[in-house]
Amino acid sequence: MSTGKLLARDVYPGWKRMAASATESIRVFTPYLDSLLARLLANAVISTPQISVVTDLSPNSGALTYRRQLLGLRQLLTAGVEVRSLPRLHAKVMVVDGKRLTVGSQNFTSYARGSRETTASFASAGSERDFLAELDRWFAESTMVDLALVEALLDGLKAELEAERDAHALVVARYEELLEEHQDRQRRLAIGVRNPSFTARLERAAATAQKRMAQASLRAWVDWTDGYYKALVVDEYADLTRWSINEADGSVGQVRLTKLYMHPVLLAPSGRMGFARLAMTRSTYVRFSVDMGAFTVGGLRFNVSVRLPKKPDEANMEIVLRPAAEYATGGLTLRLAFDGAAFEVVSCQPVDANPIRYRDNYWLDWKAVDVDELVAAVTDPANVASLTSFALQPFRYKELGTHDKNAAEFFPAHCTLTLVQVGERRVLIARAR
Repeated sequence: MSTGKLLARDVYPGWKRMAASATESIRVFTPYLDSLLARLLANAVISTPQISVVTDLSPNSGALTYRRQLLGLRQLLTAGVEVRSLPRLHAKVMVVDGKRLTVGSQNFTSYARGSRETTASFASAGSERDFLAELDRWFAESTMVDLALVEALLDGLKAELEAERDAHALVVARYEELLEEHQDRQRRLAIGVRNPSFTARLERAAATAQKRMAQASLRAWVDWTDGYYKALVVDEYADLTRWSINEADGSVGQVRLTKLYMHPVLLAPSGRMGFARLAMTRSTYVRFSVDMGAFTVGGLRFNVSVRLPKKPDEANMEIVLRPAAEYATGGLTLRLAFDGAAFEVVSCQPVDANPIRYRDNYWLDWKAVDVDELVAAVTDPANVASLTSFALQPFRYKELGTHDKNAAEFFPAHCTLTLVQVGERRVLIARAR
């Protein structure tokens, strides 16, 4: 075969260029696909009768998201793309104009874009007649798939597909629980102590919360959204803003997180925090600093700002308090370690060398604040609980722009989401998988 190019990365951008440059035909062989393939082939300028997709329609192919596959096939057929089925197909090949092609491990799915994949790309494979002839034989052996059959499968298998989804979620949740228990034991053996680490406490908080959940933890991953930007996404059946919990009386209650608000998130095992904007099936924006407004502590009102360090050392949250007056100097920084269950005060110090003082207008005398008394008031356990509850409140941020889509930089590539309750607030724990 002519000299090709070897890739160890996402090949989707290359596929798009190939589809857009096709002048005669496009033929795709893949056992697994979803709506990504329809979006990919929409880049072609040739007419849809010149485009064909060969897959394995049977669920025996092993597709874990069979409904997504059927929905992807529906999109292709609705667009006029020829769809065919070939039993036991496992190759992932794209052939353009009968000579340019890619061969590799990457499936034509959104999930695969975040996986570790390898692909060989060839600008011309015309000399490899046996290889291309075998693909032609596969195509000839395949059978046509029409829209009526896909609709019948979607309708007739609805209950089974939902049961399969739920069973898979339970298997994944149990696997992750057993894996975490094993890793925790290994960590303890490695360091030779019995005291739980910060990471172990964080995982224990998530596990405790999971026992209260009347649903499995949500599996989430960073993926391309509509082919234009990356976000944290969950399964189409899931809802990031609705959670079921087991109440003390045995009933199942519902917890709703306000849609499109910024909600606190804690990453495990790193302990990093952020405020993530939650839609039903995705999170696109994360903020790490926010001005929360005025809060009273020790009989004085302060403007409260929350900062969440990118690389937390001892503390993963900083609350800055400055006097809420027309004229003011100085302030305090309260540094806290949050492990998913409780806050621990790491330090409480002046923000700078300036004295903490304030006056309500220019003509009045300055009022000084005793730093030691203020530190004692701020670090009082009751005030810490009230202040952290204030700092964890969800909020709506109105200045989000298209350039701020940064969730993919914050969340792990693959994670499990669990909702925990901290006082009156709800916090999402995202555990890397």
